[in-house]
Amino acid sequence: MKATIDRFEGRFAVLELENGQIQNIARSLLPPCAREGDVLDIVDGFFHLDSCETKKTKEEIEKLMKEVWSSDSDSD
Repeated sequence: MKATIDRFEGRFAVLELENGQIQNIARSLLPPCAREGDVLDIVDGFFHLDSCETKKTKEEIEKLMKEVWSSDSDSD
């Protein structure tokens, strides 16, 4: 299963699972270098960073943001 780190709240990480559910887990269970927006693979209760999927997701978001901003400036 995959999950994305939505945010950190104190000692907890708020994850959005691929099925859309939200789950809070102890931040200490994540790799120390985990950041908001990172995609994780969850295997047998362990969390592993998926750097390829994280990069892909960030690129998709950047593309969408460029489209939004360019269409917004077209309406001026």
